[in-house]
Amino acid sequence: MSFRRLLVAGPLALFVAMAAHAAGFGSSHLLGGSAGANAAGVGLAWVALLAIAGIVSVALRAPLRANAHAESVALAESLPGAGNPAMLAATLALVGSAFYVALEVLEGHAPQGSLLALTAILPLAVAVALAVRLGLAWIAQAGISLAALARTEFRPENLWMGPAPLLARTARTAPAHALRRGRAPPSRA
Repeated sequence: MSFRRLLVAGPLALFVAMAAHAAGFGSSHLLGGSAGANAAGVGLAWVALLAIAGIVSVALRAPLRANAHAESVALAESLPGAGNPAMLAATLALVGSAFYVALEVLEGHAPQGSLLALTAILPLAVAVALAVRLGLAWIAQAGISLAALARTEFRPENLWMGPAPLLARTARTAPAHALRRGRAPPSRA
């Protein structure tokens, strides 16, 4: 597996590990102890950046394919297993287990102490893999919508601050010396 695909799977596996910890221990404490909130924040920010990057990449190549399904398949190629849900679930389970063990050691607990949490990782990884497939369809549709918006709305003639009004020439009505300035003359009635 390439490092790029592992970077995509990393935050998803972190959430699989956190969900497995919650299944094993409930809400008594976060996975990672005092660093658990930071790990959750980093994972959430990582997922948000990946979603934004996916939307922008679809928007930049949307003129090539304006089909949400084709874009979804193209985005799935960047996932581990090239979009195969079984391979993605296996990768999430493996990397999620590694995250779980590392964060349990950071807490100061033995990872073997929570066998229930370790057994919950595989079903949670399958659920996350299926949710990712659904999320890819939404990301592809958002990217296509962004590309359509960029094609119609962000042209200079549609923007009030665009260069077209600044460069437009106005017609001269009269030479500058013939213009009347000041008050209007009295009426001749």
